[in-house]
Amino acid sequence: MFGRTSNLVDQTSEDTEAKQLADFNQSFEAYNKKLMYGTEIITVLNKAADNNKRYGVENDVDSEYYVDIEFTLKSDVEETIETYERDNNYEYSRKSTTTNPKGTFKKNITYSLSKNKDLIDKSKILTAKGNTVVRTPSEKENPTPETYTLTYSPFDEFKRRAFECTGIEYNKKTNRVKSLKFSEVVKKQEGIF
Repeated sequence: MFGRTSNLVDQTSEDTEAKQLADFNQSFEAYNKKLMYGTEIITVLNKAADNNKRYGVENDVDSEYYVDIEFTLKSDVEETIETYERDNNYEYSRKSTTTNPKGTFKKNITYSLSKNKDLIDKSKILTAKGNTVVRTPSEKENPTPETYTLTYSPFDEFKRRAFECTGIEYNKKTNRVKSLKFSEVVKKQEGIF
């Protein structure tokens, strides 16, 4: 009688472990698709970083519990600053466009949690501020043309980029998701993927 109970407990434990493994893998396999945006890349980066922290393997890329995320860009992602000026007829025209190398991601470089230890903490992507508008001078202070400066952070540009999953690997020992690889998808000229 005790043998049957022990077998039942063992089977229940194996079933639970199999379900946990399937759920874990599915949470990452959901990103194995042909089209997604940078917002989803940020989400899966955070998911992997949380997993690595939970298991205490942030600095142990060879651990069976470490999950790595890689992505490659087809063009630079950088902060863009556009300045517009309003004339006396209340018409706006672009006065200048500049880029700021701070927070830039370069094209054809593979970024990953394992190679870029500060990827999650950098203001480049995950802690960058949103777009800002600066108006100077105000109409009440000065009736001359008003200047608007729009700053588009690299974070905002990255979120709008399209990506595809180009690979998923599993740990040979545990069968857990080990890594996902993403590459930017370049839009066709007519604006449709």
